[in-house]
Amino acid sequence: MMNIQKTVKWFGVLLLVLGLAGFIPGIVTTGGYLFGIFLVSVLMNLIHIIVGLVGIESAVTETAALRYFKIVGVLFAVIAIFGFVSNGTIMTTNTASSVLATIFALFALYVGFVPRTNNISAPVL
Repeated sequence: MMNIQKTVKWFGVLLLVLGLAGFIPGIVTTGGYLFGIFLVSVLMNLIHIIVGLVGIESAVTETAALRYFKIVGVLFAVIAIFGFVSNGTIMTTNTASSVLATIFALFALYVGFVPRTNNISAPVL
């Protein structure tokens, strides 16, 4: 399994765990805050669960993993923009949730779009 495939698998697991945690009383505090920080909703929990499961499934090939990161990067960028612009009117979100979506978007876009080379050589001294 290539590194990109391991990365997509663990990214998918992270999203799946976050999505499932959003349904567990005690982890979600009064008012709907995951870990007392991130405002969550049923819709966002389901998005995290679905995107997480698709990520785990995308670990089968390098091409699928790269495609996943490109699509998910754009998806989370849109979620982050809506979160920052709407102030909770379009989506149930807060600044912390929007920052987290931005981090996910930047990570996924970087992994999906920045070319990598397998021919890395040590610098010449």
